Amino acid sequence: MFWETSSTIAPGNGFSLFSATHLCWLAAAAILFFLAGRWYRGADETARRRLRILIGILLICDELAKDLSTLATGRFEWAFLPFHLCSINIFVILAHIVRPDDVKSEFLYALCLPGALAALLFPSWSSLPAWNLMCIHSFSAHILLALYPILLLCGGYRPHFSRLKPAIFPSLAIVCVIFVLNKKLCTNFMFLNNGGSGNPLAWAESILGNPGYLLALPVLIALVWAVMYLPLEAARRKRAA
Repeated sequence: MFWETSSTIAPGNGFSLFSATHLCWLAAAAILFFLAGRWYRGADETARRRLRILIGILLICDELAKDLSTLATGRFEWAFLPFHLCSINIFVILAHIVRPDDVKSEFLYALCLPGALAALLFPSWSSLPAWNLMCIHSFSAHILLALYPILLLCGGYRPHFSRLKPAIFPSLAIVCVIFVLNKKLCTNFMFLNNGGSGNPLAWAESILGNPGYLLALPVLIALVWAVMYLPLEAARRKRAA
C-alpha cells in the first residue's frame, strides 16, 4: 500500500479526521513550527537564508518524489501537477528565496499560510494509510509550506493588507487559467470543479450545490483575512494613538 494513491487505494485503509494518526501529524507540525520559529528569531540573516533555501530544496524534493514515484509505478495523474493553490506557493517561495520582498512575503502570509494550515486540518488525502508515500508527501509538503511564512513572521515581518493588492489581479488571472485547465484535464485544481471532501468547501457544496459552492469561496477568504488582518490593524492603530 506504500505506493498507492487516493485513486488506487482500496476503501477502508485511510484515517479519520482528528484521529490518532491525524493528531500526531498536527502535533509534530506544531512542535516544528515552535522550535524552528524560536531558532529563526535568534538567528542572523545568513543562517536564516540558509534555512529558507533548505525549505525550498525540501519542497522541490517532495514534489519530485511524488511525481517520479507515481510515474515509475504507473499511477501518475494530471491532478498531481503543481497547480493547486498550495503547490503554486512553492513557486512563490522559490521566488522569495531568490529575491525576497514585502509583496511576496504578504502573498505567502495571506494565501500560503491559511491554505497550508487548512489542508493540514482538513486533509484531502485521508483515504490513504499513514505509511504511504503520498500521505507522507502531502503532510510534509504542507507543513513546509506553512513553516516558511511562519518563519518570516518570527523573523520580524509585519503583514499589511495594502501590500497584497499588487498580487490580487495576477492571482485572479491564475484562477481563470486554472479553471480552463480543469475543464481540459478533468482535474480539480484549487477546488474549482468541486468542493472535494471533508472541508468547508465540501460542506458549502452540500448546501449550495455545484457551482453554487463557489459563491462561498470569496466569503470564506474574506472571513479568514478578517481574522488574519483586523487584529493587526487594531494593534497598529492602538500603537499610533
